[in-house]
Amino acid sequence: MKKSRTVMVLVIFLICIVMLICFIPFGKITELKTTPQPINEINYNNYLEDNRFDYKGDSMAWNGSSLFKSLLTVCMGNNEQLELDGVCAPFQLADGGVVYRKDHTLMYVDIDTKKHNHIADGVNGFMVYNDLIIYSTVSDESKDFRNELRKYDMSLKTDMLIYEGVADESVAEFYIHGESLFAVDENAVLIKIPLDRDESKEIIRLPIKAYPLFFMPLGDKLLYEFAGSMFILDISTGIEERVIINESTYVNDKVRFICNDSHIYVSFQATKTNGSIVQNIDDENNGLWSINPTTLQKNKICSEVFDRLYLFGDNLLFGTINDDLYSIDTASKHIAKITE
Repeated sequence: MKKSRTVMVLVIFLICIVMLICFIPFGKITELKTTPQPINEINYNNYLEDNRFDYKGDSMAWNGSSLFKSLLTVCMGNNEQLELDGVCAPFQLADGGVVYRKDHTLMYVDIDTKKHNHIADGVNGFMVYNDLIIYSTVSDESKDFRNELRKYDMSLKTDMLIYEGVADESVAEFYIHGESLFAVDENAVLIKIPLDRDESKEIIRLPIKAYPLFFMPLGDKLLYEFAGSMFILDISTGIEERVIINESTYVNDKVRFICNDSHIYVSFQATKTNGSIVQNIDDENNGLWSINPTTLQKNKICSEVFDRLYLFGDNLLFGTINDDLYSIDTASKHIAKITE
């Protein structure tokens, strides 16, 4: 009898533990210590990575860490903060809600109702632009390993094909700049597609040996990173310039960058390689830099090294270090932690 009672107490205890895991978001919910000011929507950011921060209109959103749950903190201009459960990175703010991808399924959650709605399956990367969601599909054997760029209209609830890659040349990266969509396929071909005229496509062969791991339009040029180095490529002439932070011969240096038409912001961490191990090393060039894209003159903002950079509005720069978010005043060079 006593043994049965002990077993029953143990079972009840285990049930309680399971309920805690399922229903309580372990870990402190992240708060944003700032009041968002209204900004113009200018798309500088590469949302194909697992971004954890976004800023649209007068709202910010931050994907905080939790032991068992994905929690998104949304901070609005009236200082109201709310939490959305189940929203994971990558995500992007949209009118009235948040678009996110989970296990190659594209979803939208309404901020007011907190209802999650299905948009599309087989999604690789996506970007929100006004009422549009531009997304790439997952390449598979059924399509000869080519993928597609598609456009979903959130107002009309319509989905249409923008660009279809050819066999073995799937779209590797894409980016929205101004009112045009830029895409690079695995054969180093740049496709420029006006978003208001999908049928008007411009195919540009890039004079690079391999497609870039990360690229961003820079005015009429292209800024891209390959093998730890950055290059500015003039699309019309094919002339290429290397953006140098460190003159040394370090390999596998860690570079994170973002740009608009007038500034390049680069977070640099020097490294050394010992066999297969890459180690961070002290270097006077470690930190955050601002670079003039015309003269390539560089100016050091701070010695902090950021994991990721975000740029919004006219010149609002943010960065992450581990699980913390910082605002960066590029003029005063003041760095402020805004998550707690």
